[in-house]
Amino acid sequence: MQESSNSASAKIFVDFDLSPSYTPLLIFRNLRDDSVSTINLEYGKTLVWKTGESRYCVGYHVKDEYHHYEPCPSKSIVEKGIQCSRCKNKDLLFPCMICNGSECINIKSMWNVCEVTPTSVYITFFGDMMKVGVSKKDRLLKRWIEQGADYASEIAVAPNGLIAREIESAVSKEFEVTKGVRIQKKLKSISIQNERLFEDTTNPEQSIKKEYNNRVKTIAEWIMHKYGETLAVKEPIIRDLQQFYGLAFKGSVSRLNSIDDLHGHFAGMKGALFCLEMQNRLCVFDIRELRGKISEIEIASDHNNAVSITSQRSITDFFG
Repeated sequence: MQESSNSASAKIFVDFDLSPSYTPLLIFRNLRDDSVSTINLEYGKTLVWKTGESRYCVGYHVKDEYHHYEPCPSKSIVEKGIQCSRCKNKDLLFPCMICNGSECINIKSMWNVCEVTPTSVYITFFGDMMKVGVSKKDRLLKRWIEQGADYASEIAVAPNGLIAREIESAVSKEFEVTKGVRIQKKLKSISIQNERLFEDTTNPEQSIKKEYNNRVKTIAEWIMHKYGETLAVKEPIIRDLQQFYGLAFKGSVSRLNSIDDLHGHFAGMKGALFCLEMQNRLCVFDIRELRGKISEIEIASDHNNAVSITSQRSITDFFG
C-alpha cells in the first residue's frame, strides 16, 4: 500500500486482544484523533489487509494490561521496535515484565495495585516445551490463550505479584524451566502433530496427559514444601487449550515471508500467530510484526469469491 501524504488521518494497527468469549480482536488507532476501533475476527471470512511502509509508535502502557496503550503524543515514526524513546521511557508495564520478585522497581502506584492483586503461577506447554509464568488470577485463562499455549496448569496462587514472581524465578531455576518461548517454537507447534493423543484411553500409561501431569505435580509439590500449603495448588489440573484457536485446517503449513499485502480466509489465531488459508495451505505469521503499520483491512463473508494469491514466491515451506 502506498502511504498517503495525509497519513495523520490513517489508522495504525496497535495490537491484538481477546473478546470476553476469547475470540480474537484486532485493535486500531486513528492517527488524527486517537480514536480506537476494533475488529472481531470470524473464522472462514475472506480478509484483505494492506499496510504502509512506515511504522508509527503504538504508545505506552499506564497499567498492567498488555493490550492497552495510551497514544503516542508526537505520532512518531520509529525505525526500530514499536515505541519511540519517549513512550518507551513512560511505559509502566516493562518494569513488571522483567520483575524477578526480589523488589518492586516500578512506581509506587503500580506497586500499590500489585500488592493486593492475587497472582497465579502457572505452567504452560508448547508442544513438548514447558514454560513457567505469572498472571493476575482473574485473567489467567486469557493469559494462556493470548500466548498460544497448547496446555496449561495453575500451580500456585500468591497474594501479590512480587511473591508470585519470586516463585516463578525459583521454579525456573530449580527445574530449568524457561520463562519465555521463542516464536519459532510456537510456529512449529502448529504443524507438529504429536504421535500420541493427549488423553489416550487405549494406552493411558503412554498418554501425554500422564506425562505432563507428573511434571506439573512434581513442581507443585516442591512449591508446597518450599512456600507452604497456602500458596501451592494441591491438585493441579492440566487444561487443554487447543479448542480456543479455531485451527480446524488439515493440510500443509507455511510461514509467510512477506506480510505487506495479505489476502486469504481467516483460519484462526494461536496466540500472536495469525493464520490464513491461502490456496489450500495454512499460512502463518507473527501478527505483532504489523504493529504500528498504517493499515487498510477489508473482511467479506463469501468464502468462495476470494481472489487467488499469485505471489506464491513470498511463501516459504519450513515445516517440511
